Amino acid sequence: MKLAIDLQDHEGISHDKIVWTLDDKATVDQLMDKIESVFKIDKDRQRLFFKGSQLLFGTLQKAGIENEDTVVLVT
Repeated sequence: MKLAIDLQDHEGISHDKIVWTLDDKATVDQLMDKIESVFKIDKDRQRLFFKGSQLLFGTLQKAGIENEDTVVLVT
């Protein structure tokens, strides 16, 4: 699936947006690992949101994330 990551600060201002292709069974933890690798943001400083809900664990699919959705990363 294609997934957009919107990097925002604590005020909701968008600073970067990137689109990745991920496995349909990817987990939140795997996504956080990729974010840490690309953006150099430690996992403990990442807060991921999808449709207003924070993503903490499990698969992206179980969170209701589908192809071409956007996840917001707040640091």
